Amino acid sequence: MPRGKLRGVFIRGILMSRVFIALIFLSFVSSAQANDFERYVSVLGGGSWGWVEGKNTCATNPHSINFSDDRSTMYYSWRHTYPDATYQVLYWGEDSVTSIIRGEERLTENGDKVVWQLNLIDDNTYCWRRTDWPSHACTKSILRCEAGS
Repeated sequence: MPRGKLRGVFIRGILMSRVFIALIFLSFVSSAQANDFERYVSVLGGGSWGWVEGKNTCATNPHSINFSDDRSTMYYSWRHTYPDATYQVLYWGEDSVTSIIRGEERLTENGDKVVWQLNLIDDNTYCWRRTDWPSHACTKSILRCEAGS
């Protein structure tokens, strides 16, 4: 085989191996992200939640969070007072689930739909952040209720 053709085969072989390695890496990243989201589903769906203070504490009006089987929808159900809310899951990150409330009428100052980010602080605490708020802003903490409350 002439030297030029041999060089071309060698370069194509290197490029193909790099593409193969990149595909393997992406499959691991995708799998890890799916596992992260399943952890959120397990943590958030395990029990009731209540605000630290106010009228929606664990004692007065706790809520639960559940997800559809395909994980595209999050259901937020209150024990009393408020109608249930259905969120369309847009994406999830390392410690958050970003979604919009179906039927949401509130708009940002720019006229866009409000987009909500549920930030998981730890397995027993989360807070809400609107994406139009400063990056460090979050509601007061929402805590996991003790069993039986």
